[in-house]
Amino acid sequence: ELMVVVAIIAVLAAIAGPSLDTPADVASSARTVSSSIGEGARLAVSRGSVAPTVAAAESLTARTRITISQNPPHQVRLEVRVETGATTSGWQLVSQTTLARDLVIVGDDTAARISPGNTPIALTSNVVIDCQPSGQCRPTTLYIARGAASRNPHRIVVLPLAAAPQVLKGW
Repeated sequence: ELMVVVAIIAVLAAIAGPSLDTPADVASSARTVSSSIGEGARLAVSRGSVAPTVAAAESLTARTRITISQNPPHQVRLEVRVETGATTSGWQLVSQTTLARDLVIVGDDTAARISPGNTPIALTSNVVIDCQPSGQCRPTTLYIARGAASRNPHRIVVLPLAAAPQVLKGW
């Protein structure tokens, strides 16, 4: 009798498993990426300018950066730049988020595209968004959707101002 009960439970678990695997919500995931970018801008302001000797030696004034991996499942990494010497610095990981497997960053654009009707430029490498001590991040548009068929498309627009990134439905 115990074996029958175990077998019934196993069959029910096998049936229930796939129904619990709900697809990721594109809008929520887009807001998560947007929040990471916004946090990068806030952190850049709170940490202030990079030492002038370091900025000159490395030809880079960015205080934080957000890196989004090219291939799914996409990793969203927020890093802060810390001085390691009089003329050197390194990137320290602040947070890392992994998007659901069925979400795809379809492409990006090096401009802030507020108006709808855009065509994504396919990703050819990781996306890196630098944020300055002023809170201004590199203008970018990220195109995110569910699956290879690009269902439920959204875009994340990083404005060329020290403002929160915008999540907009459609491309």
